[in-house]
Amino acid sequence: MPTREFPQNVNLMTSASQLLYDLYKNKNFEAYHDDEYRRHIQMAVAETNSRGFRIVKNKVSRRHFIDAAIATAMAAYEAVNSGGVDISIPVVIASPYSDATAWGPVPEQAKLPFPLQTE
Repeated sequence: MPTREFPQNVNLMTSASQLLYDLYKNKNFEAYHDDEYRRHIQMAVAETNSRGFRIVKNKVSRRHFIDAAIATAMAAYEAVNSGGVDISIPVVIASPYSDATAWGPVPEQAKLPFPLQTE
């Protein structure tokens, strides 16, 4: 999958954190239900600055991880600012390394959208 650098400076992280909060608040975000992911979100706190707030660890939760919360904020920020990907067409990722005979050829309409193709 193509990747892009996301510098974790105060301005970008404030924008990404604020956007993630707005997505959650307005019920425009849905994530896979996972206890560990939920814990990452719950352990994150907001540090307020003049432009909004950003996701940080507080002193009490230093031993807990918030990496998934930060990664989600970065991914949401990139998706919204790059125009996102058309989700009206199902995306099927077939493994070329599988020896399972049931996989068969991937239908043309189920291939990865252009922005996600690497070749």
